[in-house]
Amino acid sequence: MTTSTLLFVMSLRTRQAFKRFWEATGLLHQMKGEWLDTINNCTAFSCKASKARPIEVCQFRHTIVRLMSLVHGSALEEIAGFHGRMETIDVQGLSSATLRHMKDCVETHHFNKVEVLMHVLKNVITQAHKDGILDVPPPILSRVYQTISRGYVKLLESKKITDTKFPFPLVQLLLLLMHVHLVITPLIAAMVGNSILVAPVIAFLPIFGVHAPYFISIELENPFGDEANSLPLGYFQSEMNNCLIMLLHEKTDLIPTVGKRCIMDFANLKEALTMHGECEQGIPIASSALNLFDPDFDMTAAMSTLESENSFHSRSFKLASAFAKAYPPEVPQESFQAVVDRLPAIDGGCAGGETQRAPREQHVVKKSILQWADITGRRVSEMNAWYMRLSALV
Repeated sequence: MTTSTLLFVMSLRTRQAFKRFWEATGLLHQMKGEWLDTINNCTAFSCKASKARPIEVCQFRHTIVRLMSLVHGSALEEIAGFHGRMETIDVQGLSSATLRHMKDCVETHHFNKVEVLMHVLKNVITQAHKDGILDVPPPILSRVYQTISRGYVKLLESKKITDTKFPFPLVQLLLLLMHVHLVITPLIAAMVGNSILVAPVIAFLPIFGVHAPYFISIELENPFGDEANSLPLGYFQSEMNNCLIMLLHEKTDLIPTVGKRCIMDFANLKEALTMHGECEQGIPIASSALNLFDPDFDMTAAMSTLESENSFHSRSFKLASAFAKAYPPEVPQESFQAVVDRLPAIDGGCAGGETQRAPREQHVVKKSILQWADITGRRVSEMNAWYMRLSALV
């Protein structure tokens, strides 16, 4: 009966400790996401005014980025119970009046530091909307205030984990049962085991099995701090700072557009996706020219290659299309082979008068003509998607 009670209370504490640890890391990620979304929205909303009032928009963005870095760092310090350890983005860049006000609120009046910073941040956003820097309708801007509030709720839920400990009576009961188990188990092992080697093993294993989960649960019960098994709060702050700095990049207002190489036709785009979608064990493998975020990716060389291949595909497609019109699929394959020698003449009429073609291009075109003979029922309008797939295989 004693052992059953011990195992029940031990499993309860271990389960609760792991649940608290998992919930804590989820809350920190959610808090970061909500507050980062706040600054991200403000940056996007100020894009319209950045051309007419670049200096004011720049000052606004730098202010909110510094304040949010302070908010997030102060929140982590409040959860963990230490102060001044989190790196923030250039706090001295804020005005002296701002720094003096925040310092006075915290040190003189003993206000909550995070709440003071959040209030100041909301004041900056509200004033920016009044001045026309955030030129969006109030219902849209309300999302910014909502994300600030939701992030603060996640902070309070994290503090709940820190402030609420495992019930003290259950801890005392668990310790009492563990001491009883520690005394009785060796006695029983000595009575059961007939060997001087077997008895210590029989006693050690159950005692270790009880004490190990207990000490693990102590480590996981409070996931915030500077112990080895605590959550990496410094990493969370560094990651947040990196995301905030991104919003101050000189190209942060860049509006993405498509280039001249963009495939607009739906069928061709789907065919190109299939062409690049080679798989290994069910996982798609991108073409080497499309690995944009690969450290070894050479943007200049890749763009040059793509432009060269696009030009080549365009000329080859014109040649193959002209040949398909002259010789429909119903013509026997022997006739196609006989016409291969006419490629320079057809190419001269379709590719700006060129009479000579590089060996690789001639090979592709010859192969396309021979393949075209085997694909019956194809219309000329379907040639583009088919030829893109064929060229990728050469």
